[in-house]
Amino acid sequence: MEGQDEVSAREQHFHSQVRESTICFLLFAILYVVSYFIITRYKRKSGSPSVP
Repeated sequence: MEGQDEVSAREQHFHSQVRESTICFLLFAILYVVSYFIITRYKRKSGSPSVP
């Protein structure tokens, strides 16, 4: 029985690590896309006159 408990604990740890990595990746991707759209929206056009 003890071996089965260790496998279960190892599986739980593995799945929690995968979940944490997935959440971090999704958070990074969302922040990247949002910041890209914010920058492109407020970026000055090269043809417009620049204000000093």
